[in-house]
Amino acid sequence: MHATHLDNILGAARHADCVSAFRAALTPLGIDTFSAGEVDTAHRSRSTFTVIDWPESWRRFYFTSGILERDPLVENLGLYDGRPFTWNDLRADRRLARLGTEGLDLALQEGWRDGLCVPLHRSGTHYGIVSIVAREAIPDAHREVMIPLCLAFHSKIGPLARREGFAVPPAGLSPREIEAIGLVVRGKSDRQIAEALGISTTTAHEHVERAKRRLDTHTRAELAAVAIAFGIVAM
Repeated sequence: MHATHLDNILGAARHADCVSAFRAALTPLGIDTFSAGEVDTAHRSRSTFTVIDWPESWRRFYFTSGILERDPLVENLGLYDGRPFTWNDLRADRRLARLGTEGLDLALQEGWRDGLCVPLHRSGTHYGIVSIVAREAIPDAHREVMIPLCLAFHSKIGPLARREGFAVPPAGLSPREIEAIGLVVRGKSDRQIAEALGISTTTAHEHVERAKRRLDTHTRAELAAVAIAFGIVAM
């Protein structure tokens, strides 16, 4: 069954099919809440979600409780050197300051007892991530099954999201700004971007400048590098 789920995830041709295959793999393990994307612990504005598959109850909690600003998973990615960890691992970790457990306590009060974070360390403070939330403690046996499923899912869903659209606009970028970034990556000037998109040179320049600010970059070269690294555009 495990191999079948892996095959279904990796064989998905569409974003929705990949999400459905991953959900089908997690449902027998009692999981109905997950997300995936790219985060930078030093530059939160660069975060991109390739999928957010959350029930309304968790979505409402995450965006209204204040946990968004102090997500304990993101805060503590560096503690585990790119290794998967659970919420219970965090609670038991003596290195974790009390402030770091406040988000976990809030979630517990709302009925979510455990979670699993599967990070992929890119470089520096940049990580790929799959995050799973559970209403029951995650047994070690389930954890070992979930990790390869998460890695397969992350590798597959990124290119599909880039092709079909992100779960939420990456870094708040508009579709036009993403198009402009794609042309910057190809070495195009503002004038050439304007011609390609059918807009004025001034507007093209504004798209590029706003994209630089949203991704916390200072040059066009840095903008291109960050956008490629976070899977927002392809080379």
